[in-house]
Amino acid sequence: MRKIIKVLSLVLCLMILTSLFTACTESSSGTAKTSTSDKPLSGKKIGVSLYYKGDEWYVNMDKEFKEQGAALGAEMIIQDANASPETQQAQLENFVTQQCDMIMFCAVDPEGIGTTLDSIAGKNIPIVGFDEPPVWDDLVSFVAWDNYKTGVEMGKYVRKYIDEKKGGKANIVIFNLAQSPLCMSRAEGFKEGLGDMGSNIKIIAEQDPENNEEKASNMITNIKEPFDIVFTVTDPGAFGAVAALEAMGASKDIKVFSCGGYGEKTYNLLKDQNPYYEAVVVIPPAELVKSLMDIAVKYFEGKASEIPKRVDCNFEIADKNNYKSLEP
Repeated sequence: MRKIIKVLSLVLCLMILTSLFTACTESSSGTAKTSTSDKPLSGKKIGVSLYYKGDEWYVNMDKEFKEQGAALGAEMIIQDANASPETQQAQLENFVTQQCDMIMFCAVDPEGIGTTLDSIAGKNIPIVGFDEPPVWDDLVSFVAWDNYKTGVEMGKYVRKYIDEKKGGKANIVIFNLAQSPLCMSRAEGFKEGLGDMGSNIKIIAEQDPENNEEKASNMITNIKEPFDIVFTVTDPGAFGAVAALEAMGASKDIKVFSCGGYGEKTYNLLKDQNPYYEAVVVIPPAELVKSLMDIAVKYFEGKASEIPKRVDCNFEIADKNNYKSLEP
């Protein structure tokens, strides 16, 4: 009888130990699964080539890539192409050498980068574009916003300003960026948004400061004909225009409008009620980067078929009345 009791006790102990071991194993497995889902890009290396970090918007893009990438567990290699096609080509090729699992980039030379992209795609590395798309058909996806529409909406905004504040009359200076087709589309949209200009609204100069603040400042200084409005397709052009107007002691009735800005400098001009800087189209970098990282997560989860070929982000116009709600 005692032997039977001992055997039963031993069996019971073994059952308890087995149960505890199974519970621990399941708990450990459950923890691992949670950790993986919290870091869905763990073990992935993503190369990013930014257009130009001389623009504060791209500085904020860099910050968002680092923060959001780290939160998802990805190793982010982020580089500045400095608006140079040759530099960007070398960066993309180096991403391959560094064994990146995915490449994201804003095309500096949309038409000239195709051969490099063909080579990368041949190595089965997925490529995602943002801001400025390459002339190339095999992107996993492209994330941006409707640049033409931003120009149209700012054109309407400026036209309303001219009608209400300038008696329907104004001479306009436009700063564009010939190197960027999308920035040029902002300028074309702006003209459409102005509507029928008649003889009272004139575009007296359309120049390209090449996204350079100093060049924009010099161009403003050298314009001889009187003007009332400066419209720029990027913020460095706007900053240069404001700096020149301040240095010249120009009439505070001259206003600067920008079709792409974000960051501390942009918002300080609005917050401090700068007499020249009037309004800016805002595309928050955080939203754009989140869309890009969502694409990466879906792709590596095996859901590439669910990824749209284009993702458009929202935009807003910030001025001295509503800048607080859009402050970074």
